[in-house]
Amino acid sequence: YDLFDNNTAPPLNPNFLARSGFNNRATFKGRGILQPRMAFKWDATDRLIFRGGVGIFGGGTPDVFLSNVYSNTGQLTNSATITRNTSAAGCTANITAVCAALNGITNGVISPALINFVTTNTGSLANAPTDVIDPKLNIANKIKASLQADYSADLGPLGDDWLFGVQVLYDKTRDAYQWIDLRSIQAGTLPDGRPRYTTTTPAAATNRDLYLTNTGDGRAIFGTFRFEKSWSFGLNIFGSYTRSDVKDRSALTSSTSSSNYANNAFVDPNLPAYGRSIYEYRDQYKFGVNFNREFIAGAKTNFGLFGEYRSGRPYSLTMLDNSGSRGAVLGTVGNLGNGLLYVPTAGNDPKVSFDSVASQTAFDGLVQQLGIGKFRGKIISKNSQTSPDFFKIDLHFGQEIPLPAVLGAAPKVELFADIENVLNLLDKDWGSLRQVQFPYNAAVVRVACLTAATPTGTAGTAATASTQSCAQYRYSNVLAPNEVLQTRQSLYGIRVGVRFKF
Repeated sequence: YDLFDNNTAPPLNPNFLARSGFNNRATFKGRGILQPRMAFKWDATDRLIFRGGVGIFGGGTPDVFLSNVYSNTGQLTNSATITRNTSAAGCTANITAVCAALNGITNGVISPALINFVTTNTGSLANAPTDVIDPKLNIANKIKASLQADYSADLGPLGDDWLFGVQVLYDKTRDAYQWIDLRSIQAGTLPDGRPRYTTTTPAAATNRDLYLTNTGDGRAIFGTFRFEKSWSFGLNIFGSYTRSDVKDRSALTSSTSSSNYANNAFVDPNLPAYGRSIYEYRDQYKFGVNFNREFIAGAKTNFGLFGEYRSGRPYSLTMLDNSGSRGAVLGTVGNLGNGLLYVPTAGNDPKVSFDSVASQTAFDGLVQQLGIGKFRGKIISKNSQTSPDFFKIDLHFGQEIPLPAVLGAAPKVELFADIENVLNLLDKDWGSLRQVQFPYNAAVVRVACLTAATPTGTAGTAATASTQSCAQYRYSNVLAPNEVLQTRQSLYGIRVGVRFKF
């Protein structure tokens, strides 16, 4: 049983209390998690052993998530977005000086008027962004169950004591963490049926109140086959294959609430989508050869090669709402490039038009290239795509050297060298990692809202706020994901060192 305690609560934010109906002072204090577990081992024969277990496991100490409610209290920090206007008429009376100051910024020097605005302006302070914890939050935990069998086989001419094993591991999320923005209020639906948001505080349209709460969505299945064999003359070989199937809702990519909220892929713009996880490497092969022998009495020589071949990292195809701090299409803040793509039907889908015939042609070509035709007329699944596979080999060499005896002991020094991804050292195109860049979402179109359906290639009237009608998506700037794939080379690392052994 794990029980959390801390003695200092965040300072009360009366503005948050007034707009939300509960305070911002909740922490992990008093929250606990009971974790019963059981396991068994059965020696079926001298060569065959079964093992298994099941239990509830907590998610570690989540202090970094707790820290957000102290960092962003809405009392000790503030942020404001002010759009510069060339005329004083474009400014409201209380920020005229601020607007004028924005016209005079040079060399990164910020006018005192701007600092004064965020530190003393009552309206701005009242709307400052705040991070809070769900008063009913449960500590993250999941159920894990495993079953494995190990068999020691005699393969005749190949020798005895070949170890073969199989294992199945299943885990199911009971409580995981996710963030939503309490200031984003649904204001209708978009052409493909997903929610569209606005804010009840127009004066703070670019601010968020990020709310840490739970989700019970998530599960993983892993199946592994492995083998290992050692010989008396110092040779050891091993290998394994793992098949993975992992789904989650909130990927927990970062330490801050803003990043954890923004970096997911979304159908509902204020709720991370459930589906295939970015942490799923569907197929993983691992192998190794290790040789350890004393060619000189009392001085071992060790040589090892360790290899891994795995599937690429999953990524999502998204659309970019590039309309402002609070998106004119999605109506949320901070995650406007991560809305999962709606794939229009072939021909003229009434839900989507393109800025040009060329863009529509490019998009249709992309559908074929990426193999996403099955999603025509639907919102594409989370992480439907996979980056290229990755292969690397690491090398280790070590040599012991005896030293003169000291006080009856026989000390040794070991000289060693490790090379990670040795293939990349030999050729920069070998062992290179090629994948969509973090957060593993590829925006393949730019999206806007039109107030009325308009034919492709014809200018339409763009909706400028989430309160205006969104009768149709307008797609433009079609971009294939392979254009934003990053090729990372020179991925090798060399470490040389000395160890003293007594």
